[in-house]
Amino acid sequence: MINKYLKSDPILNYLYQHSHLTQTQLDTFLIRKQQINIKLQNQIKLKDGKIPTKGAFLRSLQQAKNNINKSIYTILLINYLEIIDYNDIQNIDKISQILLEFKQKKSESINSQDIINLLNELSNVISQ
Repeated sequence: MINKYLKSDPILNYLYQHSHLTQTQLDTFLIRKQQINIKLQNQIKLKDGKIPTKGAFLRSLQQAKNNINKSIYTILLINYLEIIDYNDIQNIDKISQILLEFKQKKSESINSQDIINLLNELSNVISQ
């Protein structure tokens, strides 16, 4: 399911490449999130590539949830230790808003490369 999105959306692909999620975890989590009202067996059939067993699907889902939770706690930890400050958190929030607006096609003045450049800038500022 995720393959078609990664191929057609350069921002999604960029964010994925810089995340802690594997493609399998992202695919599994996305299916589960978008298809919560259908049976698990039908969710499994939506996976890209070889159809996994129920156990493998649920294991990938749990791994994705754990990685997402750890990422959130990492942001909180580095903020708590003042490795990044409140302004950095605000910048992350602003970029999140820009991403959402772009995804919903509310902003015609920004293109995907501009957003990728913003993400690179934010990463450079935080890593200093």
